[in-house]
Amino acid sequence: MLTPRTPEGNYTAPDMIRLSSLIMDPSRERSYYKELGGRPPVPADKALWGADYPEYNPLKNCDKPPRPGKSDHLYPQTQADLLEEDRRIWTDVGGTFDETGMPLSPFRTGIEGRGECPGIGPVTCADPVVFRVNPESGKLEILLIVRATDGFSALPGGKREPKVNESGKRVGWETVNETLVKELREETGLSIDSEEEDRWVQLYEDEFVIAGDSRGTDNALFVTAPKAILLTPEEASQGLHQEDAQEIEQVKWVEVNPDNLSSLFSTHLDYVQSAFARLQELNVINIRDEVKDPVLGILEMEG
Repeated sequence: MLTPRTPEGNYTAPDMIRLSSLIMDPSRERSYYKELGGRPPVPADKALWGADYPEYNPLKNCDKPPRPGKSDHLYPQTQADLLEEDRRIWTDVGGTFDETGMPLSPFRTGIEGRGECPGIGPVTCADPVVFRVNPESGKLEILLIVRATDGFSALPGGKREPKVNESGKRVGWETVNETLVKELREETGLSIDSEEEDRWVQLYEDEFVIAGDSRGTDNALFVTAPKAILLTPEEASQGLHQEDAQEIEQVKWVEVNPDNLSSLFSTHLDYVQSAFARLQELNVINIRDEVKDPVLGILEMEG
C-alpha cells in the first residue's frame, strides 16, 4: 500500500520513484506525447532531482493548446497565475519552485513545461471512494467505472473547476466536496445530497496526493484528494448510468475482494485500501464474520 506521507511530511524516496515510474510507464504513454517523439525514459535511479544526471534531456515545447469550450484557459499558464492555494498544495505534495518561480515536480518526468496538463503546478482533482452494503446480499461493494479509453476499472472522479469573478478572472476552485458530489452525479448518475465534511472521510494527513497520471510533467502534475463515504440504504438503492459514453464504458457496483480489484487504474487500489482501512478504524464499516476473509484480503494486495 502506498504511504503518501512520512511523519516529517514528505513522500518516501521509493514512493516518489514508484510515482514517477507510473507517470512515465511506456505502456500508458499518451498519444499526444507519442506524436511529438515520445517521452524519453528516465532510469529509476535518476528519477529524483538529487541524483546526478547531466545528460537529462526532456521533451520540450509540447504545451497542448487549450481545448475550445473548456475551462483549460483558466488554469495557470505562468508563474504569476498561481494562487496561494496552488502554491500551498504544490508544496504539500513535495513540489518546489525554481529561481524563476516555475513549479518543479518532485521527480524527473521526461517532459518540460505543462505538456498535456491544462496548467502548470498542481492540477487538482477529487476521487470519491464510494462503498455500499448490497441491499440483497448484504455484502460490501464499491462503485467503479470502466474507462472507455483503455478498459481499466477505476474510481469515478475528475478535476476541480475554477471559480471566476465578474470579469472572468479565476479567483479560486470548487471545494473538494463539491467536486466529489458533482463527479459522482455526472459519471455514475448517483445523487448524494450532501457535501457535509463529516460524511466524506479524508484518507491521508494531507488532503491532496500525487496521482499517477501519465499527463504529468516536470512542471505540472495531476494531484487528487481521495475521500471515502459509506452510502445510506436509500442512497445505495439508486440506479446507475453514465452521461459521457465517450469516456466511460460502464458504471458498476462490485463486491469488495481481491479478484475484483486486482487491475484498478493507476494508484486507485492504494486509495481503496486506505479508504477501507480508515472507515474500519472509524467503525463506519463493520464486516460480518462470514464475508470477512475476502474483504480483508484487499489490504494485503500489492499495487
